[in-house]
Amino acid sequence: MKKAFYLLFFAFHFSVIAISCISSLGAYQEEPVIDQLNKPAHHVLKQLKPFVKKTMSILPKPARYYAFFTGTNSGFGFFSPNIPTAWTVYFELKKTDGSSTLTKALWKTRLGRERVNTSMNWFRNHEVIQPIVAQSWGVRVFEMAGPSVSIVEVINGMYVLPSMKEYREGARLRFHERKRFAFKKKA
Repeated sequence: MKKAFYLLFFAFHFSVIAISCISSLGAYQEEPVIDQLNKPAHHVLKQLKPFVKKTMSILPKPARYYAFFTGTNSGFGFFSPNIPTAWTVYFELKKTDGSSTLTKALWKTRLGRERVNTSMNWFRNHEVIQPIVAQSWGVRVFEMAGPSVSIVEVINGMYVLPSMKEYREGARLRFHERKRFAFKKKA
């Protein structure tokens, strides 16, 4: 009985991962990624577009919640070139004297920095929730940065990988800003 339960659980878990990976092909539709694809890949994605949009709706709601909270809905299970990167968060700290600093995060541990990126990744498709999450991190950065910081800007974006041809020509990984949320300290 115990083995049957484990087998059933693993079948469920891996089917959620497979469906999430298929649905993540929609991320290829984002401009920086689609521009890098060759013509055959572009054609294949165009053909799959109607199917990809419906894929996550195959899962019942409890399975979608399971995928969301366990991270199996990230779609980073396929190891192939040009998979879009996860969102990354930067903070621009503007001081009262006019100087500014761009920083990844003020947290001292990798776990702390990953917590910021993960929370923004969870809500990257939820336009209404993003400013709330950004505000919570902005407030925390104000607390950590000290009184000299008057404005904190939370910058969301992703790294864009160059094609192999562009890489040979000298192009390198670049950051593509998607959203910026500015928060000003009250006087």
